Amino acid sequence: MTDRTEKPTEELGRGDEAFAMLLEAAKTMTEEQARGPSRLPGWTRGHVLTHIARSGEGDARNVEGALRDEVADKYPGGNEQRAHDIEAGAGRTIGELVMDVVETQSRLTTAWAAMPDDAWGRQGRYPMGIRSIAEGVRGRRREILVHLIDLDIGVHPRDLPAEYRAADAEFLREMRKADTWPDAEWNEAGPAEPHQGTPADVVRAFGMMSGGPVVLALLANASVRRTLRSLVRLRRPPKLALLGAAATAAYFGVVRPWSRRWGATDAELAKPLPGDELVEDPGISMTRAVTIDAPVESVWPWLAQIGQDRGGFYSYASLENLAGCDMHNAERVHPEWQHREVGETVLLHPATGLKLARFEPNRVLAFEGGWYFVVEPIDKDRTRLYARSRVAKGLPSVAYALFIELPHFVMERKMLRGIKQRAEASRRG
Repeated sequence: MTDRTEKPTEELGRGDEAFAMLLEAAKTMTEEQARGPSRLPGWTRGHVLTHIARSGEGDARNVEGALRDEVADKYPGGNEQRAHDIEAGAGRTIGELVMDVVETQSRLTTAWAAMPDDAWGRQGRYPMGIRSIAEGVRGRRREILVHLIDLDIGVHPRDLPAEYRAADAEFLREMRKADTWPDAEWNEAGPAEPHQGTPADVVRAFGMMSGGPVVLALLANASVRRTLRSLVRLRRPPKLALLGAAATAAYFGVVRPWSRRWGATDAELAKPLPGDELVEDPGISMTRAVTIDAPVESVWPWLAQIGQDRGGFYSYASLENLAGCDMHNAERVHPEWQHREVGETVLLHPATGLKLARFEPNRVLAFEGGWYFVVEPIDKDRTRLYARSRVAKGLPSVAYALFIELPHFVMERKMLRGIKQRAEASRRG
């Protein structure tokens, strides 16, 4: 059987960044601090650094075993030997502790570099069970970042990369039960939240999203008014004005109705969907849909990981990045990005996002305000993916139609096609 586990290139890079954070912090420690208490009960900072080193040594052992196509033990002597080694090394000087961490990390990165691209699915025996070497890469990064906080040398959950806090939120919630970090600091961890954008950020994002529609609306208004004025005066309208008026009529008569129901049937427009309750009496309602040749279980993971800080939105990232989104569309399913909590903010831009109103695996992902996605099985091998938007009557509908509707359609249509392409390709692969 051919192993299809991909080389975790992104995670390897992020692991290097995590180790650099650890090394920078550890180098500031004094001898007195190394012997002082960590956040872990009964452990000094020397214990924590020794544990990080022995863990890295064990990870290297797993990778070296995988290179021989063997399933090696991370700790051959078991927990008793592990505890003995940590205790024996905890009292060393800070220079010796740091050098041990550096040398074991170097051994591990050397082993990773030797891994063939098709061998990352090979396995090792970790404390949590048999895992792939690719999973071990993610585990190493997690261990470094969590123990960096355990060292209690000024690094807090809020200092960890936002992408990590969002991706590993479920693990962090489980770790909270150990109560080794104060509650206030745990509350700083968790899903990524929007940062405060500068006025320039706001102008840039608004200009890219709504500048085009505003210009088109002004041109359409001018063309229609100029054409009507000429007709009232029994004059031939200028060609440009007439062309603009004709384009405006075509948009409102043909393009706009088509865009509001792209891919959807008449029955689907009237079909109740989970999420309709978010805006019960809308001024604008749009339903778009696509058929995907893959089961629901193969489609949902791509939808579950959307977000600027996770898998992107599978749309025109180059346009999104002109607006300062820093968007990167995922080309594989990330297991660590499959969980969200209701009320959590899904980032659209580093400075803004939407709160989740519903997150029900293999069924619905809905945002407060009335934008939601629903997956339904057609049969065991095909899925219907719906995107529905409902906007409240009055000013919200006017603002949406003027500033958002056209770019929303362009980007959402690409998104639906992007999910379809990825789900079908991953199934074939």
